[in-house]
Amino acid sequence: MRLVVKAFAPTLIFLVLLGLALAGAEEQPYELSWRYVTGGRVVAKPAVDHRGMIYILSDDRILYALSPLGRERWRYPVGRKLSTSAVVTYDGTVLIGTQSGILLASGANGRLRWMFSPRTGSCLTPALGSDGSIVLATSSGVIYNLSYTGKERWRYQARAELISVPSIAEDGTIYIGTTDRRLLALNRHGGKIWELELPAGVGTPVIDDNGNLYLAAAGIHRVSPQGVLLWSYAIPAETADPVIRSDGTIIAGADNGRLYAISPAGRQIWSSALRVPVRFPAVLGDDGTAYVSTASQDLVAVSAAGRVLWRFRAKQSVGMATIGKDGTVLVGAEDWILYALSAGSTGLSASPWPQLYHDGQHTGRAEALADLDSPAAVLLRELVYSDSPDLKRMALRDIEAHLQGQRYLAVHLMVLEEVLGYLAGEGVIYRGTAGSTLGPSDPEIRREACRLLGELGSEGARAVLLQVMAADEDSVVKIAAVDGLATVGFDPDGELARAILYKAGESGQERFHLACARALFRIIMGSQSAVHPDNYLALAMLAQRDASPNVRERASGYLSDLSQRWRR
Repeated sequence: MRLVVKAFAPTLIFLVLLGLALAGAEEQPYELSWRYVTGGRVVAKPAVDHRGMIYILSDDRILYALSPLGRERWRYPVGRKLSTSAVVTYDGTVLIGTQSGILLASGANGRLRWMFSPRTGSCLTPALGSDGSIVLATSSGVIYNLSYTGKERWRYQARAELISVPSIAEDGTIYIGTTDRRLLALNRHGGKIWELELPAGVGTPVIDDNGNLYLAAAGIHRVSPQGVLLWSYAIPAETADPVIRSDGTIIAGADNGRLYAISPAGRQIWSSALRVPVRFPAVLGDDGTAYVSTASQDLVAVSAAGRVLWRFRAKQSVGMATIGKDGTVLVGAEDWILYALSAGSTGLSASPWPQLYHDGQHTGRAEALADLDSPAAVLLRELVYSDSPDLKRMALRDIEAHLQGQRYLAVHLMVLEEVLGYLAGEGVIYRGTAGSTLGPSDPEIRREACRLLGELGSEGARAVLLQVMAADEDSVVKIAAVDGLATVGFDPDGELARAILYKAGESGQERFHLACARALFRIIMGSQSAVHPDNYLALAMLAQRDASPNVRERASGYLSDLSQRWRR
């Protein structure tokens, strides 16, 4: 009998180890996809736009724009201590609040568009109204409503200081919690509708599909849109702001180290012990997983049933997490690093309120990004895709008025990129339906569309301008595309430079080459980060003898100016 045991012992050990390995495989742990190192702590919540571009704020007082793969596109030096997470407005403007009470608006290309300076306390992360308005609260208790260009419309003075941020319902009602235990409801014109007293200081409200509010105040409370307290679920610890799952379940953590799942009726479904305090709201993946930043170095993944799936440990304490367009979990830490984790989700949950500030752009508004086909978008498309040059010009005038701050268009950046891209490339890079080819469109319309794409300044606008520059044979339009790329102002991968190098040997294009030299110089001079070496190479190529004398002289002058700048 002893001999039999000895013979089968190795096989038994192998089967046990195999079982453990298979059990571990079911956990589907994360993979570190990439990481990006900044110059300071990264504790603010990353924002993600419609193309998956990532915007992060660091304690080095810089706003970074990264591609979905973590490559830097541009950076904007704010130069002030930051107090908010970044907010991406509908037209691509990025809002940044400071501790000194200044709200700055960066374009989608990292250039300052405007600033608002109330200086009535630190700025809190703003929310966005459906009419383009910006609702900004400050720590001193003042709530501002601004136009989409930063002009004050009205203000409301709360009776106490504020630490939570506003949330906006689909009907435009503004909700915000105060430190004196009150939940305020304001109408879109700044008038108080009602207020409700709760057991403790009130956090940031979240809103379900029926307009009901859920908020943290020594537990979780459900409040009707009319200000009636429907139920309370007590938690014996300071409670983080909640989020809402697709089935209506409320998920919230607390300082007692537990994560709670509470039914819409106010009953506990489960609680999960995470061992360390939870001070940030969870973010929900489309597979039901909750990603929870703890008051430690750990980001914890918790299943829809409350089971801890895995823990990611940063070098220092983690900040607030979000989910990218590709399902990557993004979390910064006090070790100056933004981490990107591949964790099984394919995107953010489509629930009523899956994360703090509602969505990736941090609009703070219910149903904010659910419908991009607004009446304004439908009308704009009708004008652009018509056969009438006059109607196309009307659309261009409307877009220009919007970009200049004269009249708000209730359309998303995605729509502006689409229609301007079509007008810039109509008959050249965009073809007719059913295999037919559009005839040559009006070059002046294409030229004007290129100019407005440059002012739009987004990654999508830049991609279209590169295509137009390469494909359009009209010299006026080609130059307009290059000028638009200069206005966008960044070429992080050297795509523009290589396109110029490819065409640099072509003769009879003096005006085009002069525009290229000017664009390269503007991009190099305006860059706040490392410049791709191909930009210098392309400018040097234009200064060589195979270009015209005017081009060589201009490019050489630009190189001389850059050389003097380096010496300084």
